[in-house]
Amino acid sequence: MCTKDIISEFYNLNLAKAENQSMALNLFHKDSEIHWNSSKGIAHLDHDGFATMLKGIEESFFSFTYKISHLFANGDKGVVRYTIYGTTIEEPEIAIPLGHFISILEVKEDQIYKVFQISQEADEQILNMSFF
Repeated sequence: MCTKDIISEFYNLNLAKAENQSMALNLFHKDSEIHWNSSKGIAHLDHDGFATMLKGIEESFFSFTYKISHLFANGDKGVVRYTIYGTTIEEPEIAIPLGHFISILEVKEDQIYKVFQISQEADEQILNMSFF
């Protein structure tokens, strides 16, 4: 599978569903690393840390999906720009924008190996949402 397809497959999953979480974990290399710069600080996750994060998503959201605006790949590297939307268990019909992200990904052995991402909290201002 090509890099763009691997990245696309991951970002098309609803991570609030347990069956999709196992698929997501299989898309990540056992030695994967996620380096995340957010408005709250810096986080580093390995494969186990990613699994723990997925469990928290399952417990907190009815759905957790991505809306991709840009996806580029060249060789074993790719870049994706997206917004994450979540629906809560209390209000499953209302998708709330949670954050805007840009991620640089490296694929190794047909799995996501390294992720370097930066995020900003989403707001619902028309101008901000129109860029995504």
